[in-house]
Amino acid sequence: MKPIEWTVTRAANEFGVSASTLTRGLIREGHEIRPVGKGKRGQTFRTADIVAALYGDEERARTRDLEASARLKEQKFARNDKRLCDVDEVVEAGNRAFGVIRSKLLSSLATVPTRLCPGDPQFGREAYAPILDDLLASCRDGVFKAALMNAMDGQEEEEAEGQEEGSVDRE
Repeated sequence: MKPIEWTVTRAANEFGVSASTLTRGLIREGHEIRPVGKGKRGQTFRTADIVAALYGDEERARTRDLEASARLKEQKFARNDKRLCDVDEVVEAGNRAFGVIRSKLLSSLATVPTRLCPGDPQFGREAYAPILDDLLASCRDGVFKAALMNAMDGQEEEEAEGQEEGSVDRE
């Protein structure tokens, strides 16, 4: 028996989806889509190809589920093994550390200017204040989280580049 063949437009109409959705699915499934000239009939695809493009391959869906399950188990193991922790926990610990640094910097305002300029503490205060302001700005809320998120983004980019080059995990 000869399989039924569909053009993208005809299949999209029959299955109630847009032609662009079907085209993306066919490309994802590994089909090459050739442009069609004016007045020419487009390339055709088997019904099985159309169904796989729209609803996914069952075997691939199972594989995705298994991979996701394995990732979750690895994350749970890493968390239990203290190699992985929640971003909010890390941010909270960092903010606590910054809080300690911030309070020490603030308390230094009472002693450092006098030590910098024993003869004129006001001059010492004026010299020290901009430095202190700059240091305190580095310790305000949100700075640690922003730095952490930037570091994580950079790490993800490095890992993606490493995977493209065929390298393995550096653990």
